[in-house]
Amino acid sequence: MRVLFVAGRSPSGLLHMLPLARALVHSGHRVRVWCRAQSCDAVARAGLVPVLGDPTATATLWRPDLLVGEPTGLGGMDAGAMSAVPMVCYLPYLPYRPAYPPPGTDLTPDVWVDPCPPSLRADGVPGAWSVCCEAYEPAGDDPLWPAARSSRPRVLIVGGSPEPGGYGGRQSDLFHRSVEGASALDLDVLIRYGHDQPWSRLLPGCAAVVHQGDAGAVYAAALHGVPQLSLNSGYPEERRAGALLEESGIGRCLYAAEPDRQTSGLRLRFHIAELVHGGRALPAASRLSRSISELARAQSLVPRLEALAGAARD
Repeated sequence: MRVLFVAGRSPSGLLHMLPLARALVHSGHRVRVWCRAQSCDAVARAGLVPVLGDPTATATLWRPDLLVGEPTGLGGMDAGAMSAVPMVCYLPYLPYRPAYPPPGTDLTPDVWVDPCPPSLRADGVPGAWSVCCEAYEPAGDDPLWPAARSSRPRVLIVGGSPEPGGYGGRQSDLFHRSVEGASALDLDVLIRYGHDQPWSRLLPGCAAVVHQGDAGAVYAAALHGVPQLSLNSGYPEERRAGALLEESGIGRCLYAAEPDRQTSGLRLRFHIAELVHGGRALPAASRLSRSISELARAQSLVPRLEALAGAARD
């Protein structure tokens, strides 16, 4: 069976599809991953074959038996070229379900895959295949924590770019103040940049994780039962996601549009201290982690995908 994966705009979304791509390869199937140039290294490090160029042309020439993708990737596919190929689509970030078909197309996935923990999905798709929110992690033995570990509570702070302008405006300022605030609380702080993180080595032992609302960080913290503080830019979907984190009790949310620098700095330190030293977030995050551990893993979807492709050929 030939399977073409089509990545969307989100690097985290791609990383959440890679465990399924690797499971298919290990089961003897041929897999190609269409992605943007900046994601080629991540795909290659996962032992998969990245493909650039026009995804429609790739599909026409390679003639896959199955297409797996994300809403932001599938929307660019030509409906006519893919009309005879079953499509499997991963649901996106926490707070919403995508509108389908995308404007100007008649694409409708045959199957939705939902990697979001059920208690965090505000509006699911009936019949979606639920799967554990695991993501591919880079291998390596880089020192994640200082050699001499501190007895202080650990906080992981993750951002997208080491440059102050890498986030844009107030969200960048809020991120850098979170580093200052955690350090002022006398915590053991680790700062990491980028979406491609070895979460299973970073998160165990952490009292909290601070991130900028990226789905990969949200899912990883939920999987490992770590309370989280989301620094949101204020886009509607991020606001809904932040509200959902607070409603579920697993974290807190602070918005970049906070007008008063001093007030937002105090609130930021308060939220970090609350997550580290008490509150309801830790037991809620632990319960969520246990429920996630009961969900199916990516490899369990392989027989179902084989059956879907086989039915289409028949």
